[in-house]
Amino acid sequence: TGFIGVHQLLDDTYVRLTEAFDTVAERIVILGGKANGISKRVVEDSILKTYPTDITEVDQHVRELTNRYKTIAASLREAIDTAGDAGDEDTADLLTEVSRTIDKDAWFIGANAPKK
Repeated sequence: TGFIGVHQLLDDTYVRLTEAFDTVAERIVILGGKANGISKRVVEDSILKTYPTDITEVDQHVRELTNRYKTIAASLREAIDTAGDAGDEDTADLLTEVSRTIDKDAWFIGANAPKK
């Protein structure tokens, strides 16, 4: 798997992620909440395992990123159900849109993993 191709792919997925974060933060504020995305808080509240800093191979990074995207995708599906159960279909729809993007990007990133 080539560095340049993965790098360009991750640039694209980064843009989609930041757009999704912004949209979700706006929804939180619309509903009367406070969108607190400061890095310390994000790190403390993250459901993701700490990213390994000792890996160097592109294929290792692809696997780690794919696993993290899948974790977020599963969490989004739970949040969709929670919003739907609460009768907040607008939030459920928003999260469904984000979920589709995350699933698609997980697939794109995973497609760069070595074939076994």
